Amino acid sequence: MGRPSSPLISKRWTAIAALKIIDEEGIKALSVRHLAKRLNVRAQSLYHHFRRKHDILAAAILVAFEEIRPVVPVSEWVNERPEDWRELVVANSLNYRRMLLRHPNLIPVLSAHGPYEFSVGAYDAQARQLAGAGLEQAVIIPIAMALEGFTLGTVLVELSMKAGNHAKLAVKYPFLYSTLKQAMPIEKWFRSSCRAIVEDMAPRRVRAKAK
Repeated sequence: MGRPSSPLISKRWTAIAALKIIDEEGIKALSVRHLAKRLNVRAQSLYHHFRRKHDILAAAILVAFEEIRPVVPVSEWVNERPEDWRELVVANSLNYRRMLLRHPNLIPVLSAHGPYEFSVGAYDAQARQLAGAGLEQAVIIPIAMALEGFTLGTVLVELSMKAGNHAKLAVKYPFLYSTLKQAMPIEKWFRSSCRAIVEDMAPRRVRAKAK
């Protein structure tokens, strides 16, 4: 049987369903057949929107990436508070960390391919806007790469720490156990660390705009 003459489901709902499969069962569980069954349609119906499985995966990742968007649009932030671009970058890293914690099964594919493959347009737009806010172009990509790597690494460690049984440390390593119990909240030191990365790579000297 061929493809239906008109789509039975929307592209967005298909991507949302794909992300749900990834969250619940992992990347390997995502297939055209399984997704079609989840949506209660024939597999051929999905080809109205996607040519291959990789396109479905990319769409699912973009749905997750929507959670990273700042409350204030980047363009508005840059126009009204260009001196605060650092806080915008840090806020994006915080939102990225939260997204990864909500969708940890995306981490392997993001580590293998990098986020640029799936949202290069968004990165290009933000790079342009940050340059307009006064950030030197020479440090835009290094800052992005440093924060990207730091965020991915932090989330991996955070997930492994949650999976571990720290109570076992209490007997053999009581000081380490006590130190872990007294550690400041992760989001607090994560925010401080992101700020430190940005401040080190781009000291507070906003390029003067031509009059």
